[in-house]
This record gives sequence, C-alpha cells and structure tokens, in this order.
Amino acid sequence: MASQVSAEDYIISVRLQLAENVWPGINFDSKERANGNAPTLEIVYTINSPPSATPNSPADSTRFDPGESVTFSWTFSDPNGDAQSAYQFQLDDDPDFSSPIIDTGKVSSSSTSYTCTLPSTIKKYYWRVRVWDSYGAVSAWSTARSVI
Repeated sequence: MASQVSAEDYIISVRLQLAENVWPGINFDSKERANGNAPTLEIVYTINSPPSATPNSPADSTRFDPGESVTFSWTFSDPNGDAQSAYQFQLDDDPDFSSPIIDTGKVSSSSTSYTCTLPSTIKKYYWRVRVWDSYGAVSAWSTARSVI
C-alpha cells in the first residue's frame, strides 16, 4: 500500500539559478553569472520526522485519593529540534483506551503537563499523551502509565 504524503511531512527551502536575465530592471550579464552573482533559487526537501512524548510523572501505579487533583507530565522530544505546538491527553479505566473518561482532544499548547481531577471511583486508571511539533507532525501515543 502506498503511503500518503502531506504538506506536514516536509520542510522546504528553495534555490534555483536563473540561466537568463529574467528579472526586470536587474541586468546580469554572462560575466556576472559566471562569477556566481546571478540570482539563485535552491529546493531542498527534508523529511520532518515525528516527535515523541515520554511520560514523566506520576510514576507508574502511583496511588491517589479519589477526586484528587493530579498533574501529569511528559518530556517532548523532536529529532528535527522542532518545538511542541500541541498535545492530547487521555485517561481511561481500560488499558485499550476504548472509551476515555478524559480526552482533551488536540490542545494548542507548548505545555508538557496537564492537571485534572481523578474520578471519584477507586480503581486503576491509565493515562497517555501524544504531541504535535511546530510543523504539524504528530507523535504516536506514549506508553501508557497507570494511577490508582
């Protein structure tokens, strides 16, 4: 199956050397072109690799009181050095996240933490996060962690 490429997959810069005098009002004779003084336009395609998110805290299986306010945090990493532009946080009582109790949807933010109130029922909950870089590339979901 062929993969689809979107504008988010590439960072583009452009360079093209003009072979003829095509800019009105600017004369570049053959001597100037030979000396490298002619206008240029260069095209470079660089794949924008997706970022990743690694859960920081709370540690796996940390215990909290029901209804307690908890701050969940993660580390953002991008192989291209891009900044985080958004995140999505989910909390579920099922490790397959089939029906999240909390799903923030995509939140435009460079924050690497999310604070929420845990449900009032005592049980094990799972959390995960995914992030977007400044060019719109999205990470896979982080490894899930649990809180009790």
